[in-house]
Amino acid sequence: MSPNLKTRPPGVEARRMIGETQKLTAPVRLRIPLVVKGVRGSEVEDVDGNTYIDMDCGRGLQLLRFGVEDLTAGLSVVSYPAGDVLSEYAYRLLGSVKGFFGEGYRFHLSPSGFEAFTTVYSSILEVSRGGSAVVFHTRNDVSAFGSPFSSTIRRAPYPYCYRCPLKHEHPGCGYACVDYFRDVLDEVEDSISLVVFKPVDPVRCIVPPEPVWRRIVKISHEAGCPVLCDETDLAPGRSGKRLWHENLSIRPEAVCLGDGLASGLPIGLAAVREELAVWKPKPLTANPISCVAGLRLLERLRDGRLLSKAHKL
Repeated sequence: MSPNLKTRPPGVEARRMIGETQKLTAPVRLRIPLVVKGVRGSEVEDVDGNTYIDMDCGRGLQLLRFGVEDLTAGLSVVSYPAGDVLSEYAYRLLGSVKGFFGEGYRFHLSPSGFEAFTTVYSSILEVSRGGSAVVFHTRNDVSAFGSPFSSTIRRAPYPYCYRCPLKHEHPGCGYACVDYFRDVLDEVEDSISLVVFKPVDPVRCIVPPEPVWRRIVKISHEAGCPVLCDETDLAPGRSGKRLWHENLSIRPEAVCLGDGLASGLPIGLAAVREELAVWKPKPLTANPISCVAGLRLLERLRDGRLLSKAHKL
C-alpha cells in the first residue's frame, strides 16, 4: 500500500469545493486542505482521485475503522427520537462501560464529548460546597468556561516541561506547577468545588509527566475537592490502557469521554461518582449507530490483544 497522487493536492475539485464552502460558512481555516471522498482501511481517497495513507486517524480518535457492515444494527433505530426512548444499544453500551469504571459511578450518554463535559461540570458545581473550579486545560475556546461560568474559573498553567509557562527548567524545577496549584488552593480553598485536568493535549502534542497529575489529584483530595479528568479528545486504548487516567493509577470523581469512545463517531460519555451525579434530564442522547460503534470498540479492548500491542508501541 502506497500513496497514489494523480494531481498535485489539493486538486482542482478539492479547491473548488473548499472555496465554495468558505463562501457559505463563517471564515474557518482548514487544518488539512483535503476533501475526502472515501475511506478503505487506512487508505483515504480525495475527490480528485488521489489516495493517501491516513496517519492522522481523526486526530487520534479513530482506534478502529468501521464500515457500514459493522454498524448495520444501529441503522434500524437511527431515525427514532433518541431522547424519548432508551435504545437497546445505549443500554448495552452503558452496561459495557460499567465494567471499565467499576462500582460507584453513574453514567450519562450524550451526542458529543463537549456536552458530556458541560453536564459533569455543571452537575458537580451544583452539589459542591463552593462555586469555583481550578482548571488545567490547554484550550481557551471551551465554551463551558465562558458565560455563565466565567466568574467561577481559576486557570492554572498547563504543565509543559519543554516550554514551561512558569519559566522553569525540568527536572530541576521540582514541579513548580504543582506548587503553584497548591498556593492557589490554599488561597481560595473554601470556594473551590472542582479541579479539572486534561491528562494529555493531543492537538499540541503535550504529554505532562505523570507525577504532576498524581500530586495534583492527591492535593485536591486532601483539600476535599473532587477531580474531573477530561478525556474527550483521547481514544480509549490508545495509550495501552483502557482509559488514559489508568496510567496514572488514580481514581477521579468524574471522567468525560468523547468521539474516541465510538472510534470517531459523535458521542459523549459522562462518568460521575454517585454522590455527585445530579444532572437534569437531557433532550438528546447518543445516536444508536455511535452506540453500536462503541460496543464494537469495547469488545476489542476487552479482548486484550489491541491493548497489548498499543502498550508495546
